[in-house]
Amino acid sequence: MSLYLARVGTSALPLVLVASAVVVVVVSSLTYVLINWVAPRRCIVATWALLASASAFLSLQLAESHHSAIILGLIYVLAEVRGCVNTVFLTTVTTDWFRNSDSKRPYTLVAAGAPIAGIVAGLFLTWGAISVGNVRILQIISLLDVAVAVLAWSLPKHSLMSSAATSNSDDDGSELAFAHVTAKASNDAATPELTHIAHHDSESVTDVHPVTRVAPSKLLLQFRSYIVVLMVLKTAVLTLIGYQWKVAISDYWHEDEADLIAYFAAYYATVDTLILSSQIFFAGRLLDRFGVGMALRGYPLLLASMALAAIVFDSALGLMVVFTLARAFDVFRRSLHDPALASAFTILSKRFRRQSIVMIKGIAKPIAEVVTALALFVYASQITSDEITVIWWVLLIPWILAATAASKIHHLSNGH
Repeated sequence: MSLYLARVGTSALPLVLVASAVVVVVVSSLTYVLINWVAPRRCIVATWALLASASAFLSLQLAESHHSAIILGLIYVLAEVRGCVNTVFLTTVTTDWFRNSDSKRPYTLVAAGAPIAGIVAGLFLTWGAISVGNVRILQIISLLDVAVAVLAWSLPKHSLMSSAATSNSDDDGSELAFAHVTAKASNDAATPELTHIAHHDSESVTDVHPVTRVAPSKLLLQFRSYIVVLMVLKTAVLTLIGYQWKVAISDYWHEDEADLIAYFAAYYATVDTLILSSQIFFAGRLLDRFGVGMALRGYPLLLASMALAAIVFDSALGLMVVFTLARAFDVFRRSLHDPALASAFTILSKRFRRQSIVMIKGIAKPIAEVVTALALFVYASQITSDEITVIWWVLLIPWILAATAASKIHHLSNGH
């Protein structure tokens, strides 16, 4: 990001956001098809082998054209694709492996790998980026992609947390359990609509063969719809905030490459240290204690607190500080919100869960990025930063409502 902002500037930022989002949608659509036929482990190996090849190719191109907007844009797009597929496959693998866990701690501990990498990368960029050079950094990234592919290939083929019988019944177990719990909760609460749905679902699945795939219940379909709405609104809000953050940082540091690299390195090293500390020491305990709802609603509420500050402090220094703090709420997002969202998928059956993860995080999310980036591309030069802030503040309202509705269904399914 610092390389692109320093050598190209912010004027072409909306365009590269659109391009990266479009490519991510295409890649995710292919992933959606493959995940139904190929094991996630093999998909990861193939994907990261391609990422390694692309990184190596771009390193050679960057050596010949240091300031090519096309090459720098492709590097940015590749980073966005890597981030998207990483999120999709990490969520898929963790929910497959830990869906039977009573605790949310495995999700926070697995997610701790990202801040560790961020800390190491931040320290490296602070002390060694200038001497190593951008071309060599891309080559190192290519080697890391190869390492990911090798590690993915070495993963066991089946979860160690469930027996073969559990694995075979995974496709229908979630819906059976959900129907039972829903029926009980509905009868206790005397809610006619929920009682009718649960009764219909439980009757429709009791006579089927144990290995027959059960269609998701209406409430589970509603749950997925709420998560789609949450993800789309979250993506739009974060894209707008991310754009404002990058513009504010670029304006404050006057697009100086050395200062931008130092800032981003210090930011990511600090934030990732805080994320890692919270994930190791208390994030899992908080999720076990307060449940998924707290995390899903808490993050947009934190962002809402920064909207007024962004309007009041409108100087270059003020906007830099405000949007740095807004992005620093990534500590909450990555420690609590994202692991909670990942664990929420476990109420779905395996096939429906995998399809939902790819559809929501791999397709709906980048499509939201495309729409938001297109809006920025068309209107960014015509509206002020305050107007952008008002837009994403308004989007926080339906985001919070969707998070609340999804949390209620999740609580109904497993009690926390």
